[in-house]
Amino acid sequence: MAACILLVAGRFFMDARVSHSVPSKESRNTGAPHVNPDSSGRHPPAWPPGPHECGVDPAWIDYNGHLRDGYFAVIASASIDALMDDLGIDESYRRATHCTLYTLELHLRFLREIKGGERLRIDWYPAEFDAKRLRLLLAMRPAGTGEIAAVVDVMLIHVRQDATVRSAPFPPAVQQRIADWHALGVPGEVLELGSRPLTLRRPP
Repeated sequence: MAACILLVAGRFFMDARVSHSVPSKESRNTGAPHVNPDSSGRHPPAWPPGPHECGVDPAWIDYNGHLRDGYFAVIASASIDALMDDLGIDESYRRATHCTLYTLELHLRFLREIKGGERLRIDWYPAEFDAKRLRLLLAMRPAGTGEIAAVVDVMLIHVRQDATVRSAPFPPAVQQRIADWHALGVPGEVLELGSRPLTLRRPP
């Protein structure tokens, strides 16, 4: 996936034309099965979506022994591919409709390092949505611990890839899944640790 990424004081700002593709089975490895809501819109017992788990490739570790900052964004992007399946925006849907999700903006806040050999768990929370857009908060933590290592704040848009790429409303069934998911709320800790304006804190 090609993207223009600018790192500024611990955040990533990604190009608005980033699309999500189907990851390999290895990158989709997860600690819990992902089950799609059926075509009637009813949710299976595994609802709400997630979590997503993945390993840390040794090649992603920097000279400090920590996960290199850019790979936090790579992991977040791959987890969104898994989420698309859970929401019903899966490969068959994309093939039939030519619709998919693009990333409009992504902010990443680093809270603690990820060390080599650790396995990551990513939990998704829908912060806001409308007919075409979905803003997610992703809480990234070492699997098996409760300590959040990073929070990703990402704005996604549903688009149709025809001769030209244009935004398009989510289909009604997907809109309903998102609305039901959003009604469950976002943990206060994740909201508090999420995106915020960049500034230098100065003493009074």
